[in-house]
Amino acid sequence: RRCHQVPFMNAPRSSLLLTVKDEFLVVLLVGLVTLFLLPLRNYLLVANILMVYLFLVFLIALKLGRRSSIFASIFSLFAFFYYFLPPHSSFEIIDLQYLLTLIFMLLIALITSHLTSGLRTQVYLAENRERRIRSLYELASELTGIVTPVQIVQPCRRFIWDNFDEEAILLI
Repeated sequence: RRCHQVPFMNAPRSSLLLTVKDEFLVVLLVGLVTLFLLPLRNYLLVANILMVYLFLVFLIALKLGRRSSIFASIFSLFAFFYYFLPPHSSFEIIDLQYLLTLIFMLLIALITSHLTSGLRTQVYLAENRERRIRSLYELASELTGIVTPVQIVQPCRRFIWDNFDEEAILLI
């Protein structure tokens, strides 16, 4: 058997190992961004630091998907809260405006991750539709010059094998 895989509507599978690897990557990326920003916290406005974290969540949503970006949103929120809001290295809230900032950061990060993940799904579906249309076009091109019913069998069997990874028996 040849191994052609042109899936019609098979969604990408996620395994537990992949999830753990992605979450480790999220922790690593948030940690690296935090380490990069720590020496700059006295020079940058809190809003600018917040934007860096939101951009990181956007990139994670783009590359790793919804689950990882939600995890990144929450993890970034805690890193931002602990390291960059006064008093530093504490989870104490001294100004209620910071609480509002944290709530909006989380909301914007979650909405961004949801929209980006939806975009990834739409790209996947569009690529899938394109493969299906190309495959149907190739079948139609092969069937165009066929004169006898027996000649239909081979192109149809190849189409079914290539697209469904299944053997077919055609009765004429």
